[in-house]
Amino acid sequence: MVSLPASDPVSNADEYALQAFEHLQEATTFVREHTGKSMQRTNRYHDCSLRPQSYSEGEKVLVYDPRKQRGRIAKWQVCWQGPVMVERKLNDINYVLRKGKGKAVVVHVDRM
Repeated sequence: MVSLPASDPVSNADEYALQAFEHLQEATTFVREHTGKSMQRTNRYHDCSLRPQSYSEGEKVLVYDPRKQRGRIAKWQVCWQGPVMVERKLNDINYVLRKGKGKAVVVHVDRM
């Protein structure tokens, strides 16, 4: 888009502004198309390495919780908590978990 030969020289500022606006619209369209194709390619490569996870009710899992704890060095901190029992499945990616008699929490499958 940048290396295109210059068209007729513009005679006034209004024509120049209109021409610049049109060039910017073309460049924006080109970038959006290229970015969309790049995102699709990245998603395809990312998704091929994923394995769908499924947990049943009553199963015990560990939950990833990377909260920083005061007075502890992050390098030595344990980020996994549990075991926590799966109470029910809300949908393909969200589960309701409960630790003992505590409060039920909705957790994404990527954190289990």
